[in-house]
Amino acid sequence: MFQGLSIKFKKTSKNTQSKKANKEKMVSLESTRTYERTLARIIENQGEILSELKVTKDKVRKIKNRLNDLEQKMDNSFNITNDKAFKEDTIKEAAKALIEKAIYTKTSQIKSEMKKYV
Repeated sequence: MFQGLSIKFKKTSKNTQSKKANKEKMVSLESTRTYERTLARIIENQGEILSELKVTKDKVRKIKNRLNDLEQKMDNSFNITNDKAFKEDTIKEAAKALIEKAIYTKTSQIKSEMKKYV
């Protein structure tokens, strides 16, 4: 029944098998080296990004401090209720204006009186 059928087995030598194993090891080693280089670049880039982030955070902190200082100065300069000199000057000016209005006549009144005499 199977007399006309011939089966051939290809014998692989140990050399061929070891060459394949060595080739696979080389490919694996090369891919590992590629991964190592890629990871090294990623780590280097992360270091640069972190240093830039630190610089940026420092600048933001400085800007916030400046803004807080400006806000504090503005609040202090517009808070005139506690300024004794401002209170005294305001009271003096108001009293002077009230006295001038009560005592001195207006320019139009002076002109009309002068016309009467002239």
